[in-house]
Amino acid sequence: MARKGISKQDLAKVKELDLLSYFLNYEPDELIRYSRNEYGTKTYSSLRMSNGLWTSWANSIGGRSALDFFIKIKNWDFLEAAYHIKDLIENKTPVKVEQPKRVKHQLRLPRRNDNENTVIDYLVNKRCIDKEIINYCIENHLLYEDKNDHSVIFIGYDSHRLARYSSKRATDSDLKQDIYGSDKAYSFSIPNPNSNKLHVFESAID
Repeated sequence: MARKGISKQDLAKVKELDLLSYFLNYEPDELIRYSRNEYGTKTYSSLRMSNGLWTSWANSIGGRSALDFFIKIKNWDFLEAAYHIKDLIENKTPVKVEQPKRVKHQLRLPRRNDNENTVIDYLVNKRCIDKEIINYCIENHLLYEDKNDHSVIFIGYDSHRLARYSSKRATDSDLKQDIYGSDKAYSFSIPNPNSNKLHVFESAID
Protein backbone atom coordinates (compact mmCIF):
# COMPACT_ATOMS: atom_id res chain seq x y z
CA MET A 1 0.00 0.00 0.00
CA ALA A 2 1.46 3.37 -1.01
CA ARG A 3 2.28 5.85 1.73
CA LYS A 4 0.45 9.17 1.40
CA GLY A 5 2.61 11.39 3.55
CA ILE A 6 4.47 11.79 6.82
CA SER A 7 3.74 14.24 9.62
CA LYS A 8 6.09 17.12 10.39
CA GLN A 9 6.74 15.68 13.86
CA ASP A 10 7.69 12.25 12.51
CA LEU A 11 9.82 13.76 9.74
CA ALA A 12 11.69 15.89 12.29
CA LYS A 13 12.56 12.74 14.28
CA VAL A 14 13.69 10.98 11.10
CA LYS A 15 15.93 13.88 10.05
CA GLU A 16 17.44 14.02 13.52
CA LEU A 17 19.10 10.62 13.09
CA ASP A 18 22.65 11.11 11.80
CA LEU A 19 24.21 8.36 9.67
CA LEU A 20 26.78 7.11 12.18
CA SER A 21 24.08 6.74 14.85
CA TYR A 22 21.99 4.85 12.30
CA PHE A 23 24.73 2.32 11.60
CA LEU A 24 25.71 1.90 15.25
CA ASN A 25 22.10 1.25 16.24
CA TYR A 26 20.73 -0.70 13.26
CA GLU A 27 23.64 -2.05 11.19
CA PRO A 28 26.65 -2.25 13.53
CA ASP A 29 28.25 -5.13 11.60
CA GLU A 30 28.59 -2.82 8.58
CA LEU A 31 30.86 -0.35 10.37
CA ILE A 32 34.62 -0.08 9.99
CA ARG A 33 36.49 2.19 12.38
CA TYR A 34 39.44 3.98 10.75
CA SER A 35 40.40 6.28 13.60
CA ARG A 36 39.07 7.70 16.86
CA ASN A 37 36.54 9.82 15.04
CA GLU A 38 36.31 8.42 11.52
CA TYR A 39 34.20 5.48 10.34
CA GLY A 40 33.43 3.74 7.08
CA THR A 41 31.34 0.77 5.95
CA LYS A 42 32.05 -2.61 4.40
CA THR A 43 29.59 -2.11 1.54
CA TYR A 44 30.43 1.49 0.59
CA SER A 45 34.23 1.68 0.51
CA SER A 46 34.42 5.41 -0.30
CA LEU A 47 31.99 6.44 2.46
CA ARG A 48 33.44 8.24 5.47
CA MET A 49 31.66 9.49 8.60
CA SER A 50 33.14 11.95 11.07
CA ASN A 51 32.20 15.05 13.07
CA GLY A 52 28.50 14.37 12.59
CA LEU A 53 28.74 14.39 8.78
CA TRP A 54 29.24 11.84 6.02
CA THR A 55 30.90 12.00 2.62
CA SER A 56 30.92 9.59 -0.30
CA TRP A 57 34.12 10.39 -2.20
CA ALA A 58 33.17 8.17 -5.15
CA ASN A 59 30.01 10.20 -5.76
CA SER A 60 31.22 13.59 -4.49
CA ILE A 61 28.11 13.65 -2.30
CA GLY A 62 27.78 14.39 1.37
CA GLY A 63 25.23 15.02 4.07
CA ARG A 64 24.42 14.63 7.74
CA SER A 65 21.34 12.50 8.24
CA ALA A 66 20.65 8.86 7.54
CA LEU A 67 17.72 10.06 5.43
CA ASP A 68 20.14 11.92 3.13
CA PHE A 69 22.17 8.71 2.75
CA PHE A 70 19.17 6.55 1.80
CA ILE A 71 18.01 9.08 -0.78
CA LYS A 72 21.34 10.19 -2.28
CA ILE A 73 23.38 6.97 -2.13
CA LYS A 74 20.87 4.10 -1.97
CA ASN A 75 18.50 5.95 -4.34
CA TRP A 76 15.41 5.29 -2.26
CA ASP A 77 12.23 7.28 -2.75
CA PHE A 78 11.85 10.05 -0.13
CA LEU A 79 8.76 8.59 1.55
CA GLU A 80 10.10 5.06 1.36
CA ALA A 81 13.29 6.13 3.12
CA ALA A 82 11.49 8.33 5.66
CA TYR A 83 9.05 5.60 6.68
CA HIS A 84 11.80 2.98 6.84
CA ILE A 85 13.75 5.09 9.33
CA LYS A 86 10.56 6.04 11.19
CA ASP A 87 9.71 2.35 11.65
CA LEU A 88 13.22 1.58 12.90
CA ILE A 89 13.06 4.40 15.44
CA GLU A 90 9.64 3.29 16.70
CA ASN A 91 10.77 -0.33 17.10
CA LYS A 92 14.05 0.60 18.78
CA THR A 93 14.83 4.03 20.17
CA PRO A 94 18.32 4.85 18.88
CA VAL A 95 21.16 5.79 21.18
CA LYS A 96 22.56 8.97 19.67
CA VAL A 97 26.31 9.06 19.21
CA GLU A 98 27.88 12.21 20.61
CA GLN A 99 30.42 13.29 18.02
CA PRO A 100 32.97 16.03 18.67
CA LYS A 101 32.54 19.10 16.54
CA ARG A 102 35.37 19.95 14.20
CA VAL A 103 37.78 22.39 15.78
CA LYS A 104 39.76 24.66 13.49
CA HIS A 105 43.47 24.89 14.19
CA GLN A 106 45.90 27.41 12.80
CA LEU A 107 47.96 26.10 9.90
CA ARG A 108 51.68 26.31 10.54
CA LEU A 109 53.78 25.58 7.48
CA PRO A 110 57.13 23.75 7.89
CA ARG A 111 60.28 25.86 7.50
CA ARG A 112 61.42 26.28 3.93
CA ASN A 113 64.83 25.04 2.82
CA ASP A 114 67.36 27.39 1.22
CA ASN A 115 66.82 25.66 -2.13
CA GLU A 116 64.56 23.08 -3.78
CA ASN A 117 67.30 20.84 -5.22
CA THR A 118 66.21 17.61 -3.53
CA VAL A 119 62.55 18.22 -4.32
CA ILE A 120 63.25 19.03 -7.98
CA ASP A 121 65.40 15.91 -8.36
CA TYR A 122 62.70 13.76 -6.77
CA LEU A 123 59.74 15.17 -8.71
CA VAL A 124 61.49 15.39 -12.10
CA ASN A 125 63.75 12.34 -12.13
CA LYS A 126 61.89 9.91 -9.89
CA ARG A 127 58.26 10.94 -10.38
CA CYS A 128 58.79 11.98 -14.03
CA ILE A 129 56.95 15.29 -13.75
CA ASP A 130 57.89 17.92 -16.32
CA LYS A 131 60.42 20.37 -14.87
CA GLU A 132 58.49 23.32 -16.31
CA ILE A 133 55.50 22.37 -14.16
CA ILE A 134 57.69 22.05 -11.06
CA ASN A 135 59.34 25.41 -11.69
CA TYR A 136 55.91 27.00 -12.15
CA CYS A 137 54.72 25.58 -8.82
CA ILE A 138 57.84 26.76 -7.00
CA GLU A 139 57.68 30.24 -8.51
CA ASN A 140 53.99 30.53 -7.57
CA HIS A 141 54.58 29.23 -4.03
CA LEU A 142 52.52 26.07 -4.59
CA LEU A 143 55.28 23.78 -3.37
CA TYR A 144 58.67 23.98 -1.69
CA GLU A 145 61.28 21.89 0.10
CA ASP A 146 61.06 21.25 3.84
CA LYS A 147 64.23 22.44 5.60
CA ASN A 148 63.99 19.71 8.22
CA ASP A 149 63.73 16.52 6.15
CA HIS A 150 63.71 17.74 2.50
CA SER A 151 60.16 16.54 1.88
CA VAL A 152 57.91 18.14 -0.73
CA ILE A 153 55.47 20.58 0.86
CA PHE A 154 52.34 21.25 -1.22
CA ILE A 155 50.18 24.29 -0.42
CA GLY A 156 46.54 25.17 -1.06
CA TYR A 157 45.19 28.73 -0.85
CA ASP A 158 41.84 30.41 -0.28
CA SER A 159 40.40 33.18 -2.48
CA HIS A 160 42.44 35.77 -0.57
CA ARG A 161 45.67 33.91 -1.32
CA LEU A 162 46.08 32.80 2.28
CA ALA A 163 47.57 29.32 2.82
CA ARG A 164 44.81 27.14 4.25
CA TYR A 165 46.02 23.66 3.36
CA SER A 166 49.38 21.88 3.21
CA SER A 167 50.54 18.31 2.74
CA LYS A 168 53.91 16.61 2.97
CA ARG A 169 55.36 13.95 0.65
CA ALA A 170 58.71 12.48 1.65
CA THR A 171 61.43 12.29 -1.01
CA ASP A 172 63.16 9.27 0.58
CA SER A 173 60.27 7.14 1.85
CA ASP A 174 56.53 6.48 1.40
CA LEU A 175 55.58 9.01 4.09
CA LYS A 176 52.68 11.27 3.11
CA GLN A 177 50.49 13.31 5.45
CA ASP A 178 48.51 16.52 5.83
CA ILE A 179 50.10 19.28 7.88
CA TYR A 180 48.32 19.89 11.18
CA GLY A 181 45.66 22.58 10.82
CA SER A 182 45.02 21.96 7.11
CA ASP A 183 41.56 22.48 5.66
CA LYS A 184 40.90 20.05 2.79
CA ALA A 185 38.39 22.49 1.31
CA TYR A 186 41.43 24.41 0.04
CA SER A 187 43.55 21.53 -1.25
CA PHE A 188 46.53 21.98 -3.54
CA SER A 189 45.52 23.01 -7.07
CA ILE A 190 46.99 24.52 -10.21
CA PRO A 191 44.42 26.98 -11.60
CA ASN A 192 44.10 27.72 -15.29
CA PRO A 193 41.90 30.78 -15.91
CA ASN A 194 41.85 30.02 -19.64
CA SER A 195 40.22 26.61 -19.28
CA ASN A 196 36.72 25.52 -18.25
CA LYS A 197 37.78 21.93 -17.54
CA LEU A 198 38.43 20.53 -14.07
CA HIS A 199 40.92 17.68 -13.65
CA VAL A 200 40.73 15.86 -10.31
CA PHE A 201 43.51 13.63 -8.98
CA GLU A 202 43.85 11.43 -5.93
CA SER A 203 46.72 13.48 -4.53
CA ALA A 204 48.98 16.43 -5.38
CA ILE A 205 51.84 14.14 -6.40
CA ASP A 206 49.65 12.72 -9.20
